[in-house]
Amino acid sequence: MVASDETIIIKDEDTNYQKCELCDSVPVYLTKHKQRKKSRTRKSSNPNHRLILKTGDSVVHQTKRPFLTVIYVHDLVNTLIVSDWKWTLIALSITYLVLWFVFAYVWMMVSLNNGDLDAGNATKPCLNGIQSFAGYLLFSIETQTTIGYGTRYISQNCPEAVLIFCIQIVTGVGICGVLIGIVYGKITAPRKVSARHCFSKYATICQRDGQFCLVFRVRDEEKRYQCHNKIKAFVIVRREKEPFLKSIQLISPGIMIWPLEVVHEINAKSPFWDFSARDLILKKFEIVVSMEGVSQTTSKMSHVTASYLNSEILWGHTFKPCTFYDKQKGCFVVNHKLFNSTREILMPLCSARRLSQVREELADLVIIQSSVLAYCFPNNMYEYDVENDQYNEIFFDDSSRRNSVSSRRSSRFSTTSHFSRVISKSGRLNTFQVKIPRKYANYFKDLGNTLLNIRWRWIMTALCLVNFASFFLFGLLYMWIAYASGDFDSTDDFCIVNTKNLTGYILLSIETMLTIGYGYRYPTEKCTLGWVVPLLQALVSVGIQGALVGAVYVKIAKPFTKNSLSIFSKKAVVAQRDGKMCLMIRIVDLTGKISIGTNVTMYFIDKFGGDPVVIKQIKTEPFGFLIFPVEIVHVIDCESPLWKVSPFDLLTKPFEVIVVAEGLSVITGQASQNRTSYTNSDILWGHRFLPPKIAEMATSAPFKIAFIVLSSVTALCLLNKALSASSLVQQTPEEYSWLVHGLMNILGYATLFIPGYLTYKYVRKTNYINRGGDGWCFRGIQTCFGEDESSASGTAPTVIQRSTSQEIISIMFHFFGLQVSYLTWGVLQEKVMTQKYQSGAETEYFKDSQFLVFVNRVLAFCMSGVYIFCTKQTRHRCPLYKYAFCSFSNIMSSWCQYEALKYVSFPHQVLAKAAKTIPVMLMGRIISKTKYEYYEYVTSVILSVGMLMFMLDVGNDRADSAITTLSGAFLLILYIVFDSFTSNWQQALFKSYKIKPVQMMCCVNLFSCVFTAVSLLQQDVFFKSFHFMLKYPQFVVDCLLLSVCSAAGQLFIFSTIAKFGPLIFAIITTIRQGLSVLLSCIIYNHHVTIAGVFGITLVFTSVLLRIYCGHRLKSLRKSANAPQKIAV
Repeated sequence: MVASDETIIIKDEDTNYQKCELCDSVPVYLTKHKQRKKSRTRKSSNPNHRLILKTGDSVVHQTKRPFLTVIYVHDLVNTLIVSDWKWTLIALSITYLVLWFVFAYVWMMVSLNNGDLDAGNATKPCLNGIQSFAGYLLFSIETQTTIGYGTRYISQNCPEAVLIFCIQIVTGVGICGVLIGIVYGKITAPRKVSARHCFSKYATICQRDGQFCLVFRVRDEEKRYQCHNKIKAFVIVRREKEPFLKSIQLISPGIMIWPLEVVHEINAKSPFWDFSARDLILKKFEIVVSMEGVSQTTSKMSHVTASYLNSEILWGHTFKPCTFYDKQKGCFVVNHKLFNSTREILMPLCSARRLSQVREELADLVIIQSSVLAYCFPNNMYEYDVENDQYNEIFFDDSSRRNSVSSRRSSRFSTTSHFSRVISKSGRLNTFQVKIPRKYANYFKDLGNTLLNIRWRWIMTALCLVNFASFFLFGLLYMWIAYASGDFDSTDDFCIVNTKNLTGYILLSIETMLTIGYGYRYPTEKCTLGWVVPLLQALVSVGIQGALVGAVYVKIAKPFTKNSLSIFSKKAVVAQRDGKMCLMIRIVDLTGKISIGTNVTMYFIDKFGGDPVVIKQIKTEPFGFLIFPVEIVHVIDCESPLWKVSPFDLLTKPFEVIVVAEGLSVITGQASQNRTSYTNSDILWGHRFLPPKIAEMATSAPFKIAFIVLSSVTALCLLNKALSASSLVQQTPEEYSWLVHGLMNILGYATLFIPGYLTYKYVRKTNYINRGGDGWCFRGIQTCFGEDESSASGTAPTVIQRSTSQEIISIMFHFFGLQVSYLTWGVLQEKVMTQKYQSGAETEYFKDSQFLVFVNRVLAFCMSGVYIFCTKQTRHRCPLYKYAFCSFSNIMSSWCQYEALKYVSFPHQVLAKAAKTIPVMLMGRIISKTKYEYYEYVTSVILSVGMLMFMLDVGNDRADSAITTLSGAFLLILYIVFDSFTSNWQQALFKSYKIKPVQMMCCVNLFSCVFTAVSLLQQDVFFKSFHFMLKYPQFVVDCLLLSVCSAAGQLFIFSTIAKFGPLIFAIITTIRQGLSVLLSCIIYNHHVTIAGVFGITLVFTSVLLRIYCGHRLKSLRKSANAPQKIAV
């Protein structure tokens, strides 16, 4: 249909219309209401006779409702919650005042009945310190608010006063509870928000993909509709007696992350199927739209309603984009100033039915379409141009739009490939809001929600400031009352007792508001203002306490917004299921946050297509309860946006799939929403998730689920074989598998520790060793648990005096010995734990780090035993059981170090061990009460800082898939704790029993061999690891070299600790870490920059400074102890 150039004027009784020239050929008709003539009659607030105002209020008024006042009184709590804050506070204040005055009158009656005011009854009063009704009122306030200044009190001469006292206390607690409940209800109650803030001012009718559409815009500035969001629309057609409502079907707009355009497609089922531009002017109707949702902050349902008259629907308009992508900030910018902005487009003036008929009538199947401007796309995206300070639309010109789909997609790839995630993996929204109308005014209007949405520190700051301000203001008020009453001039008649300066009045204010009431300073009943101000301050105190308790409770009960405890799987997979290609993710609810009414929705964001970015909801299949990990499935059919996506597209075409899981918490009943996103790089083609039953811990528990396989996937070509053989090999470590292995190891060690501990207690209790004996049993028990008297006497070991140069040479010798042994050991350690071993066509990882510990300890024990046997050593005096402690800690430190390599790279592991000197010093203070000089602390801190600066410059590139995780960090912390304990315990043994380093090495490795052997046999791992050695000869070579280097390094370790102490050993090993990192980076291609030179400079500076300070301190002590020459 083509519009003519004639000017059409249509008039009726109520309105007239005038032509609005938008262009030369297409007239658009807009309504214009008649101007009322000047008269004395009042103008109507609803001249258009609409059912819903633009503010969202309804013009429907209920009349002749019976017993309305009675209903309000019966439901008084809800009445107070619904009322404005001023009426609620007035009602509560009146309640408190009435209660205080009533009990003041009761106390006065009790006092008068007892004759307290009589002159002859001065020795046995019922209430002490009260002379007038003001005193009784102050006593009532002090009792109910628990202030208790101490000057007015109940004596033991009046038993009936105790009953009244209990009644008032119980009544006060009940009123306080009601106050807190009402304040909590008003804070969490949804605030009535104007519809202007949520819905656009106009609705538009435009063409989208050749189809007529009714479009309006919605937004959620205050995040009140995050969970369970629903948008509905109805059309109201006016009849003679009552309006007629008809539902309008809307297309799901997507997740409410920025202003969205809600679309109603005008098809044969739409009530606007026969509407043309002329009908839009002539026919009166009203479209009512509503949005409801649950706030994740308060878990309360919010509802807002708006309406659009026929005069507020713009034919041939589309909304201007208000969401932009800022390259410099790397996020999506939402400009709320453009929320209501529209632009004119060209489109047919006929109805959608007539356009469909014309298309069918055309024999050549030429589809009538408007120009490029007739297309309106939801959520259009812009890019920010930093140089020109302007936004450029991600949009194609007319010529590019007429090209083929493939050509325009190829031209667009370079423009959109830089897009970051809309939603991060943790659920954080990557948007930035700008130009929000009345932003700060809305914050103060909804102060309760504002406090709940900010961080804890700002809430506590605001509450502290309110309390401090009230303390100071009431302190000034007390001071003014005292000044007006002449307290500064009087000597005996005071209004406020024992207070003469501002500090005292502020203390009185604090004691009154916080109900402390020391009793030293207090208001008397001499002046009227002296009891009025405490009354007002008690009301303010109750209000502040109620607001504080309500806000803190809501803040505590607020659900955690970030994804915790692995709500979603790390990867999504695409595989066949029941003969259909499906996109699948896995979800589990470990904490019950979304277990009630769980709803999972997927949204697709195409960042590659020729059109601007569009959020489109995709269908998912229903799933069961979240009692175990379930898979959310989207069937990729012809209606799916992934219908034409191939494996190659996952590598080249950027898109994002947003997953939103909503539900109620089984613990608090709060509404919770968790969300994440999967980009094209997070989706694995041809993979499936491992079933949870693969990780069952025992056959006797068939329903025992191992949640560590939540994100574990495997290729489809290997799945059947792996399941049938029950020996699936994970190429990436499971996140918490180390915890199970560690517990199994400790249980194995407990089978030796518990019998050993019981034997030790038996020997000590029965005094078995002191009774003497002969035979191998007695000698064995004496060797294990006996204490040599000569060693226990505390004889100090012989100290060989060495010069500074000799100490430096000795330290350098030990240093280079440790470097040569442990540099090779470190490189081989990373190779054994991270590289695949190959035997023919098969490749496999070595997985059991405890077996490596066992081989290392066996070889070290053999080497030290042969050395002791071939050389003459001093008599061994230390009981063997004391070696078990350092042996156990040494085993656990080695095990934690090996296991950590599965989750962190070797440079990251060395980075964590760079600060080991400080834990060693702390452990020395705990175990052996070692005291360090001040310069030792300073040089240790400088050394740690230098190593951290150097190693932070080392990149974390890995040849394999090991990444830094929470498990790796925790294992490194355990390693540092166990290693610090080992070195300090060994130093204590060296000092106490004067043993040799090789003896320490032999005994420690003896216990290590026993511990690891028993644990390996109990877990049925020993023979599997031994089979691995036979299968891969290269592993045998690496394992033997690793064990030899470990044994040599142990000998240097024990010698260093015996001669120089654990701190020097920690410094040497810390410097060794840097050399290990450099060698690892050279061999395994870890990235290194030059920025670490300053850190290395700090390291060597700290070492030289330590040597200088030690030499200087030794010289000073030597000169101080030298005999002084006496002049004659």
